[in-house]
Amino acid sequence: MESQFGTYRDNQEDMIEGKIEELERWFAAHHGTITAFSGGIDSALVLYISHLFLGKSAIGCISISASLKRKDYSEAIEFCEKYGIRLEIIETKEIEDENYLSNPSNRCYFCKSHLYTDLSVLLERFPGYVLLNGTNKDDYQDYRPGLVAAREHEIKSPLADCWLTKEDVPTIALHFGLPNWNKPASPCLSSRVPYGDFITPYKLQQIEGAETILNTFGFTEVRVRHYGKEAKIEVPQSDMALLKQKKESIAVAFAKIGFESCRIDEEGLVSGKLNRALKNAPKEYMTNFNIDADRSRRLGFPEIIYGASKSIEVLIDILDYYQKLGDRAFITKLQESKMKVLLEHYPTAFCDPLSGVFSVNRRTTGLREGDVAIISAGSADQFVVNEAYYTLEYLGHKANCIQDIGVAGLHRLLNKLEEIRKFKVLIVVAGFEGALPTVVGGLLPQPIIAVPASVGYGVAQGGQAALNTMLASCANGLTVVNIDNGYGAALAAFRILNNQSQT
Repeated sequence: MESQFGTYRDNQEDMIEGKIEELERWFAAHHGTITAFSGGIDSALVLYISHLFLGKSAIGCISISASLKRKDYSEAIEFCEKYGIRLEIIETKEIEDENYLSNPSNRCYFCKSHLYTDLSVLLERFPGYVLLNGTNKDDYQDYRPGLVAAREHEIKSPLADCWLTKEDVPTIALHFGLPNWNKPASPCLSSRVPYGDFITPYKLQQIEGAETILNTFGFTEVRVRHYGKEAKIEVPQSDMALLKQKKESIAVAFAKIGFESCRIDEEGLVSGKLNRALKNAPKEYMTNFNIDADRSRRLGFPEIIYGASKSIEVLIDILDYYQKLGDRAFITKLQESKMKVLLEHYPTAFCDPLSGVFSVNRRTTGLREGDVAIISAGSADQFVVNEAYYTLEYLGHKANCIQDIGVAGLHRLLNKLEEIRKFKVLIVVAGFEGALPTVVGGLLPQPIIAVPASVGYGVAQGGQAALNTMLASCANGLTVVNIDNGYGAALAAFRILNNQSQT
């Protein structure tokens, strides 16, 4: 058992050191940074590491806002004083914005827009600096309209860029000895009010007061949901028995701040619970489709839309749905005639007629680089290469394309071997007889995903010959996807990389 523990510890330490080295390289490319600091552990780690690598050129900025707990504000001040970090204090005015106060499902977008707009003013005093937030890799798999505002204001996310997950953040914070490494998540107070119910300063004060009361009763991780005159209490299941014992005393204290009754949520604390309403509400709107909104949580990647067999009306409905959520959308195998119509509705969208890819709210910054190479035999395979490339981009990876190195000119492949060797996963595309993946698989050790392309004369049979060759390959462990399925190859690569990052 000791040796197994020792191996785990060594692997954990190697993971931490590897992540820190990656963060150091990230910050080495920046002259100075301003971190949007909320007092939470994600932004605290970003600010600390910024200061570690950039010294006085790393600045924090916190907003005095009605939706920020006073406790979080004071802890943020103490954190910066402890480490000698310069902290700028601003006051945002989202509480005066009707778009925010009406509490729509994308409320977070308006809040972050105010924050990032005010933060951008600081750049006038600190030219050459970049704005940062505490977004981590897992945040992209959740419903977070604030990410749209971050993209619009060109906010950088070093944790996400360096592939840090929610689990990685406290682990690395503990490694540095940060005092708040195990601080429970503390989203803004407005997140306790059900969507559609108006936000008021009084409601936010009630929520903060109620959660402070629970803290004084010994509960550290709490949520109080505001349902008018009733407060709904969430604590972890491990604290449920104690909460029930103290409920009467808690109800008396709650009554003093305006709650006539309080109710215990038997399910316990679940972050983002109010977002469930979003998954149910759109179903009245979704007459011809049903979005798999839970796929990101289950599998780590969002649903991608197959466009070839869908009508233009259904495609517009689907894209409108994503737009209402402030989210990104990605379509594959879309005919050029449909692209032209969709571009009239979404003029800022990105499209690639060669591959049939159509992307709304495309993100090209903060992509992870150096993990995947897409290798193709000839330029005729470009349409498959593009589909794989843009799918990986949508999933957060920037692939390297190494093209026109088919086996008919073997020296071209051999000249590229050392360059190809540095990548973690290889996608290999070939038409005609489809021999390239087998040759690559015999020369290099990485996982290889082979894609037969519908390119070639006569007996090539629209990619069937290449598919058969790849399925019959003597290169052990070759993964083969369907003909022209660059999208499937990209998803296979993404799964492999996701698994590697978790081990």
